[in-house]
Amino acid sequence: MQLGKDEWKTPFFYDIHDLCEREIMYRNREREFFIMKKKGKKIVITVVVSLMVLIAILGIGMSLIVGKMVAEGLLYQNEGNDTKQNSIKQLEVWGFDLEGFEETYQGEDFVLEAADGVSVPGTYYEADEMSDETVILVHGLDGDRVCMAPLAKLYLENGWNVLTFDQRAHGDNSDDKVSFGYFEARDVECLVDYARQVLGAEKVVVHGQSMGGATTGIYATTQHAREYVDAVVLD
Repeated sequence: MQLGKDEWKTPFFYDIHDLCEREIMYRNREREFFIMKKKGKKIVITVVVSLMVLIAILGIGMSLIVGKMVAEGLLYQNEGNDTKQNSIKQLEVWGFDLEGFEETYQGEDFVLEAADGVSVPGTYYEADEMSDETVILVHGLDGDRVCMAPLAKLYLENGWNVLTFDQRAHGDNSDDKVSFGYFEARDVECLVDYARQVLGAEKVVVHGQSMGGATTGIYATTQHAREYVDAVVLD
């Protein structure tokens, strides 16, 4: 069947050119939509990644700040803390007669120097009878060497010479940082050398209480302890 010239213009037929333009327009819009969608995804990913990086940076920064505050709080915890008075108060709580002890046993004060240059003050008590046995007493946190008087009395009564000293950031020690035994072990080392080389001790024992036990334990792991100490007590 052949269509007449004018029949191509009826409503049942579309102009091929117009149809093509519509198809091209539709495809262009579709392509623009996908491009915008893709760009949108990239923007969202970029924003999310940026936020994650920012949160991570803030988290690390806060961790460093808090960590620094905690570390300084631990290291310098005795700043403004009267550790000497703390020892006296503790002895009063225990009912220990400090004056009577000091009248009976005349201690000799000394100052040594640790391997890292820290000044280590101490007191030497000599047993009534000549003895070649010496114990080094290591006090705990927040006190000083005076709080070891009850234990010193016990050793002295059993014929041992006694060395007491102030751990770092305690008493008259020149260092103001508490390292819970890590650096304090160097102080013990110089006390052991003093007992061996100056006092001529044949037997040396290190007895630590509380944090002093931690200091003693750390020192006990060293080659120096294995060579020059006969025993350690972690109390």
